[in-house]
Amino acid sequence: MDLYRHVPVWARTPDGVVLYQCLELLGQGFTVQSKDYFHAGSIPAGIAHSQQQLVELLQEQAPE
Repeated sequence: MDLYRHVPVWARTPDGVVLYQCLELLGQGFTVQSKDYFHAGSIPAGIAHSQQQLVELLQEQAPE
């Protein structure tokens, strides 16, 4: 069984923020599962959607 650690990484941009959804395959390394852009006013709904998408992607395909 593979174990993953979720590591959210944030970056600030002039237009908003970027969330990199990173996963660490324990003992093997890191991968970026997705990259999401957020602008003022879209952050709460955008984060919820990003989290849902992360779980769906992980169920469909193992990160490499």
